[in-house]
Amino acid sequence: MHPPDYRATRARTGKTFLAYVAGLVLILVLTMVNTVYPQERVLEHQVKAAFLYKFGNYIDWPEGTFESEDDPLTIGVIGADDLAEGLREIVRDKTIKGRPVVVRTLESTDSLQTTHILFIGRATRSYLNSVIASTRGKPIVTVTETEDPLAQGGIINFIIDNDKVRFDIELAAANTSNIKISARLLGVARKVITATSS
Repeated sequence: MHPPDYRATRARTGKTFLAYVAGLVLILVLTMVNTVYPQERVLEHQVKAAFLYKFGNYIDWPEGTFESEDDPLTIGVIGADDLAEGLREIVRDKTIKGRPVVVRTLESTDSLQTTHILFIGRATRSYLNSVIASTRGKPIVTVTETEDPLAQGGIINFIIDNDKVRFDIELAAANTSNIKISARLLGVARKVITATSS
């Protein structure tokens, strides 16, 4: 029987320990990615939901949009169910310009007839253009969160600027839908694109 090679055994043990540590570090990193990122996403959606509620106070819809003075103002949400849930909590027992607020989770094929603000989430990227096209000329304030801000014809687009949620406004699209946006809201937008902008 040969005596044990302690150096070889020690080397194998060292490699095994290093592999164990590397595996542990990888698990920790993956855990951090899977926990921190959703938390940041939740916070981002909470801020956007608060904005969606506030927008309604600085927007005027064309005459005849609401059938009566106590008709609710409806905020539709497509492709962002978690944001919709947060928004429901925000608007509970609140009003916009004296109207009760209703939040509806929608599919791209649902009727938008009674929708006044429509949030279109990132998940709709593949059919964003068709959703916006279906709202064109209607009294619906479309709100998106695209990297290609307002190219698709949306009225308001959320962007992340220096780790803060900001938004741009496309006045030409608003005018097409006879939507009037308060100067106070325009004043806090990151960028306002007018009909004459290049």
